Amino acid sequence: MTEVFNAYNFIIGGLSVGLLGSFYMVFRLLKKIEMYEDYISDIEQYFINISKELSEGRKYLDDLDSRGILQADDEIGTFFEGMKEVQDNLDKFVLVDTKHAKKKK
Repeated sequence: MTEVFNAYNFIIGGLSVGLLGSFYMVFRLLKKIEMYEDYISDIEQYFINISKELSEGRKYLDDLDSRGILQADDEIGTFFEGMKEVQDNLDKFVLVDTKHAKKKK
């Protein structure tokens, strides 16, 4: 008569439970990775949008400066020069066109 619960059956049962547990853990980890990828994609798009706004601010200030409307000899002209300095500092944070920025456009 053969025994139903021999050592091989216990080993196979333990390995099966371990395999199913491993599949479950891999599935949960893949879900977390997808969630983090979505989060990173949102943050990347946020930075691209900020960079575009900074670039548009630079274009607007350059347009005003090229017209020569605001001269440095009055208070408004002095304020405009200060705004140009602020924009120069903000231009340091403009993203350089990368393959990711081009792909999102």
